[in-house]
Amino acid sequence: SLWRVGDELGPAFQIRDDVLDLTAGKGRGGEIGCDIREGKPSILVAHALASRDLSPNDREDLLSILRKPREETSESDVARAIARFESLGSIAFADEEARRRSAGGRALFAALPAATPMLIDEFESIAAFLVDRKV
Repeated sequence: SLWRVGDELGPAFQIRDDVLDLTAGKGRGGEIGCDIREGKPSILVAHALASRDLSPNDREDLLSILRKPREETSESDVARAIARFESLGSIAFADEEARRRSAGGRALFAALPAATPMLIDEFESIAAFLVDRKV
């Protein structure tokens, strides 16, 4: 049962991390878009590439940004990728998916036979932090 809780909360944490990478607060050294610069295949990338609203030219542009070596990825490249994520609803989708998984993990935890009300309250705080954190 705890494994199932982790199967929900682990991805919720990672998804939030992917979204936070688009902000100055999380980026390594204050740099925005480290995951984009490193070509990481995040939930944001997957959602954007699966979108029917992504034109073939925009798809190729996003993929070309992700394929670039980190040192060749410009601020403009990162800004274009983030703008695509925003316009396609990828950021909103990721936020909702993190919240859905967090809620699922919390429900699974609350159903555990050994979960006391006090333990459930403490766990709720931890699970909420995973998807509400700003850094």
